[in-house]
Amino acid sequence: SGPLKSNFVHFKNLVGAKPSVYPTISEVDLTNCAKCGVSYKKLPRDYLPPLCSGRTPFWNALLNDEWVSVSSGREDFGHMKRTQHEVAMFLCEDDRYELDMLVEANVSTMLAIKDRLAQLPEPEGDVMVDDDDDMADADED
Repeated sequence: SGPLKSNFVHFKNLVGAKPSVYPTISEVDLTNCAKCGVSYKKLPRDYLPPLCSGRTPFWNALLNDEWVSVSSGREDFGHMKRTQHEVAMFLCEDDRYELDMLVEANVSTMLAIKDRLAQLPEPEGDVMVDDDDDMADADED
């Protein structure tokens, strides 16, 4: 894990990644928060949501920054036990959501890399890259 960890640190520095100072919703204590039905709770007043750039007053009025969806553990099946098919469906939904988050994170990373590459000065003269040498170096590690 040594070289991989140092490469990851170097990569995060390259794209300008900074540790988040905002807690995730799962880390916020919602036990004493106002409810709306069984699925929604109001965020506490002291919760500072991550900053969102590019919002106009229209979007600020339209988008929800106060209420979050929470799992009740029963969803709409409070009076029934879930079948194996329902469990599989919920697990599939969770996997698809996680995959969507990973894809979006990768897209954001690629855009950050593209922006960083655009900031680099153009190399002078002809620069030749021999892919075979790079692959041989990678195989030795």
